[in-house]
Amino acid sequence: MKEEKEKKIFQLTAKYLAEYIQALTDGKEEVFLAVTNINVKILPDEYLLPVEGCQIIRVEQEDYADAVRYRNDEAVKKLVLLCSDSIRKIDSLKDFIEYPMVPDDRELLWKLLYQAFEITATDGTIEEYVYTLVQSIPIEIGELMEYLADCLSQEEDRKFSRRKINDNVNRLGIWRTKGDGLDKRRLKRQIQYSKPDIVRQRLEKALGDENMQEGLRKKIISALGKDKLEKFIKESEFDQVEDYFRYKKAVKKQKKEPEQEEHIYDYSYDMCLKEEGWDVAAAEEEIKAGWEDSQEESDGKEGSFAKARKLFVIGEEELDECRKELDNLFELVEEYGILKEKKEKWKAYLTEFCSAFDEAVERGDFQKITPVMLAEYCKNQKRLISAYFSMLGWLLMDEAMNHLAENTEIVEAFQTLFCKEDKSRIEMPFYHPVVGLYFLRLKRLYETACQEAEGLEIISPIPSFMVEQEKLWFPVRFLQKGHKLYQLDYTSVRKPGKIIFYEKESRGANSPVNFRLLNSVIEEYIIRNPYLGMLLVTIVDLDDFQGLPFLLRRLRKLVNGRNCLLSRITIQVVSARERELKRELERLYNMGMGDPSIYFQFIKGKYARGGNELEIADLLENCDLLFFADTDVIYNSGKMVRYTQEPNEVKKKLGRFHLEEQMDFLQAGKNYIELLWDTLQRIQNGGGVVLSKWNSQELNIRKLKEISIKVQNDAHFEAVIISANSHLLRHIYREENYQIRKSRISGSESLLLMLSQKNKKQKLKKEGREEAEISLSGILDELAGEEDFCKQLLESEGLQEIFIQAIYTDGRLCFRFVVETKDKETAEEEKEKYQQFAEELVKKAFSGCSYMLVKFREMLINEFYGKTENYPLALALYQLGWGKGDTPETIIQIQEAGEREHSRYQATDIMELIDMLEFFEEVIEVDESSITRFMEYYREEMLQHVLSVAEKEGFLDEKIKRNMKIVYERIKS
Repeated sequence: MKEEKEKKIFQLTAKYLAEYIQALTDGKEEVFLAVTNINVKILPDEYLLPVEGCQIIRVEQEDYADAVRYRNDEAVKKLVLLCSDSIRKIDSLKDFIEYPMVPDDRELLWKLLYQAFEITATDGTIEEYVYTLVQSIPIEIGELMEYLADCLSQEEDRKFSRRKINDNVNRLGIWRTKGDGLDKRRLKRQIQYSKPDIVRQRLEKALGDENMQEGLRKKIISALGKDKLEKFIKESEFDQVEDYFRYKKAVKKQKKEPEQEEHIYDYSYDMCLKEEGWDVAAAEEEIKAGWEDSQEESDGKEGSFAKARKLFVIGEEELDECRKELDNLFELVEEYGILKEKKEKWKAYLTEFCSAFDEAVERGDFQKITPVMLAEYCKNQKRLISAYFSMLGWLLMDEAMNHLAENTEIVEAFQTLFCKEDKSRIEMPFYHPVVGLYFLRLKRLYETACQEAEGLEIISPIPSFMVEQEKLWFPVRFLQKGHKLYQLDYTSVRKPGKIIFYEKESRGANSPVNFRLLNSVIEEYIIRNPYLGMLLVTIVDLDDFQGLPFLLRRLRKLVNGRNCLLSRITIQVVSARERELKRELERLYNMGMGDPSIYFQFIKGKYARGGNELEIADLLENCDLLFFADTDVIYNSGKMVRYTQEPNEVKKKLGRFHLEEQMDFLQAGKNYIELLWDTLQRIQNGGGVVLSKWNSQELNIRKLKEISIKVQNDAHFEAVIISANSHLLRHIYREENYQIRKSRISGSESLLLMLSQKNKKQKLKKEGREEAEISLSGILDELAGEEDFCKQLLESEGLQEIFIQAIYTDGRLCFRFVVETKDKETAEEEKEKYQQFAEELVKKAFSGCSYMLVKFREMLINEFYGKTENYPLALALYQLGWGKGDTPETIIQIQEAGEREHSRYQATDIMELIDMLEFFEEVIEVDESSITRFMEYYREEMLQHVLSVAEKEGFLDEKIKRNMKIVYERIKS
């Protein structure tokens, strides 16, 4: 590959030179000129192209006889010398006019470059940027051609990519900045700051900064000690060190941790979302080419997808084992005495599945075409996935097969196909059809995100972040093998080369919960208790370490800030994954992210009698803040729960399985695949053909009472139960000291049930304050996992915080964006930018219907619910959450930080209201069952208020209001 690339650069240089000579000699009868700064290494003789009417020869200081001979030859009218240096000191050649290989004339330079690269779409900004570059630093033509060759866009129009022009500038020994904004003035500053003496001087001075990241400090010391400053420049971002190059009196503040790996992608669509000028077809061609190159060369440079590629590896031996497993399925058919007709049908399904698998292997799907090339891989996998689930659908629908599957290994054999059992866990490989279904959904999400990002400007990163949140979704949660139940390890879905299911008895989280989800609760607790000297936090069964750096940064800022008296935070962790968490903490502390005031402790000894059971009483001891991360510790044993929403219709759809139809259901949030999967397990267990799924998140009332007693006895204690069970509320409506919050930060919707004396529940009012305020900056920072992300989004260094106020007055909902800043006068000048930001966010997030932005809307609405104190605003937000009503108006208000005190809100019963509204969304027709369920969970008074406000303000659909009236009349009488 290296030789091919070198050859390509020689060819481009030769073409450029020929065009240059043509331009210099065109229209002249006789001309003697010399092109300087060109030697044999830059352009070997065999690549030189002839130019009509011109004699081209090479000349060096010590050998110029040929030049004199040709100049004296009357037949030669146009003589061009190629020289590595100036020839003016050679008396015999003084009459030759010299031209540098890179001309000073900008127009001529770009004419030659466009001709050499066959560019069809010009860009004045790029022209100015590159011209500034070549005029400011010494650069050989070969370097320039190689630099520009790597900056070509992959779009149909042949052109240079701004992002690549910017990203690749560091190879020329110039500091690089992120993004595709080409600024000539900034470039000149970067060139100035790239001079070796200035670099050395500023970096030596920078080492005196106590707040410098330890990783950056080590790199600087190494570069200075080994005199490898140019290498340091090529491998670093200017943003990391820029403050050290500016003359400032103030001490440099702690900057956010720089990204450890720039341009490292998991899937082809990541490149399309994060780099300008790529479509998925071009990205996947690039991946193929890069992998072929990496196989030919062993220089270790495997490109942006190297890590992802290593996730999806399968050898010939493993493929052979898979084929044997498929053959064993045919043998399984012969083991059972069933009607010939059924046996033939079974074999037909198996034959189609095996044929699809063989076709995929022959095509190279699992070895060459892997999920990294997501578009092509998913296109190829459709037949295999359809064949597999059609077979499972037949097992569900056929009565004879139902009886056969009962108490036998048939269902288990199909569901654990290709899986490997390892101690107390099962590994499901990426080529299993269930994982294939995961990739199909992921592809759809990426396609949606790409489409949405195209129509956005300032908030264009949001669809990409929403995809990252959705990556932890998986079609099924449980496997059965050998009479044991295995539960999905959600952390393994982040790197889906192997999906892990661990034995249910070994404990763990029932949904994706990570440290980012805990952040706001811990912060709020500290702010509510500013005079605490020490804080003890206990976390039970948190498996996912994502968001830990974010949490550490925020806690460090709080502990070292002026808003509280905390001198120490101790975080006790009870986790089956203690070893992995310790390794992650060690890595973060080595990077300088630790703090003496934040201490981690592991308390595995809290397990009762050496088993997996945890004693609630022990956990409640000496603890201020206790988190249960969707753990079985506070749940009853799992059981199968019947599916009651049109089960016969859903069952028919699963029986006549259509892949695209099921994908549409998944995109709409209806996971019928899980119903098929779990129902087959129910059949195997002898539970009959009843459409069902596992429910493992039913609160244990005895344990809940233990926690409630601790809350009543300790005014400073707070317990937080995080659960993906959307009906968790129905277990705790009789409690008094609780607050409920919804969040999508961890990827799936989670309920946070917070039990504390301070959470005195207030009832929603019919009148009163009709506004709710949330921190937009906080939400966006948590979503991105980056502190100050919102500030970066708006590119305003003076920006402190953005709040959104939802205001409902005179029958209309509007949003006021409150921008807090250090410099109010400057911010007023930027008001148009903030207005554009607000209008784009409201128009797209609150009025759009595309999947990613709907999920983002849900996230924002959930935050508003926690601050809402009356029925009109609550119902207005509920309507907005469903995408109903007009687009709200936006207002911008700019104020200095601290100018206005932000409102504090009482915890209300709004989540009961939302749960009740969702209950009525599901009611098709009011019957005795729905009335009984309503009376068990909800209050007549709340229903009366909703009907009153809905009639007055015109909220809710007529069907829902009609059903509400029927229920109200029935329970009143």
